[in-house]
Amino acid sequence: MRASACAGSGIIDDVTQLEEANVALSGAVEELERSHSQIVAQNSELDRTNQSLVVEIDERKKAESEREVLNRRLQEASRRIGMAEVAASVLHNVGNVLNSVNVSVGLIQKTLERTPVGKLGRIGQMFQDHMNDLSIYLTHDEKGKQIPSYVVKLADQMNTNFTGINKELDSLESNIDHVRRIITAQQGLAKPQVLLEPIQLADVIEQALAINRGILEQTGIAVVREYAELPATMCDRHQVLQIMVNLINNAIYFMKVVPDRSHRLTITIGYHAESRQRARIQVRDTGCGINPDHFKRLFTQGFTTREGGHGLGLHSSFLAAKLLEGTLSAASNGEGKGAAFILDVPLVQVAQAA
Repeated sequence: MRASACAGSGIIDDVTQLEEANVALSGAVEELERSHSQIVAQNSELDRTNQSLVVEIDERKKAESEREVLNRRLQEASRRIGMAEVAASVLHNVGNVLNSVNVSVGLIQKTLERTPVGKLGRIGQMFQDHMNDLSIYLTHDEKGKQIPSYVVKLADQMNTNFTGINKELDSLESNIDHVRRIITAQQGLAKPQVLLEPIQLADVIEQALAINRGILEQTGIAVVREYAELPATMCDRHQVLQIMVNLINNAIYFMKVVPDRSHRLTITIGYHAESRQRARIQVRDTGCGINPDHFKRLFTQGFTTREGGHGLGLHSSFLAAKLLEGTLSAASNGEGKGAAFILDVPLVQVAQAA
């Protein structure tokens, strides 16, 4: 009996263990199925991610290609803008000089029109008509007796006229050379350089005044010169000349804006207040002055208060001053109280430069 009971107990234990093993196996199968489902889901998500990544890569390649195209267009636009700026600067600077050229040509034409060349022809004809009795004609005839003194006066007048013509021709030659230098300087903008030579600042200013002489005479503006004795300096003559032409031309315009006033253009040359190694040139006018709100934009390209202006003169002058290792600034007590433009440049002694 005891043996049968033990055998029955063993069978029960085996059945229990088998059931537990089946339960564990079922759980493992379920876990495996869940893991498989997760793996399938993860694979699907990975496929979607790969597809998104492929699309994103294509879009980035497309964006990069478009960016390269835009960069090329931007570079081309910048190059064209630079070319346009150079061309506008050349036209503006050459235009200032051509105004003086036109004045000189007009004066030469008027002088030639006043030169009595035709009267010389008539006198020659009178001599031809009285060739056989020329001495009697010149000493006894009333018209003939007037010829010698008239010829003297005619010679004086023609000498005066041709002296004026020669003066204008010299001015034309100087202005045309300045135009050539402007164009040459602009052609070398890729490598801005200064051409150093010994100059007297007063001589350069006088040349700038000569370029604007015609309009100064037409407007009746008085020129006051306050020149200190400064040594010759090594500097770029035509850069300084271009700055002064622009400043003088600008001053004349804004004095013309204020009529019914005895206008005065004062140009001062002296040492800088803080250093004798620098020179200071001031161009002061009695024009309409500068609005305080305009000072921040005064030297920026495109800013102008001139009717029909392009905002190039002061901007190009500011850049030229920097090229000379100098500065260009402005001062005014307000609208209606005139203005002053101050150019500071280094004084480089000729011996030191050599």
